Amino acid sequence: MLRAAELAAEAGDCNVITSRGTSATQTVRHLHLHLVPRTDGDGLLLPWTDAPAGR
Repeated sequence: MLRAAELAAEAGDCNVITSRGTSATQTVRHLHLHLVPRTDGDGLLLPWTDAPAGR
């Protein structure tokens, strides 16, 4: 978590997302983090979905 916080500080605007369990869209059973750089209007839907961006 410390390293994720360090990377997030370097990345600027971002989401730091943890996923654990099938209800949290996890398909491989282990704790993992997503560091997702963001920009205004990037169209990224969260949480992860199969829907195309902007829809």
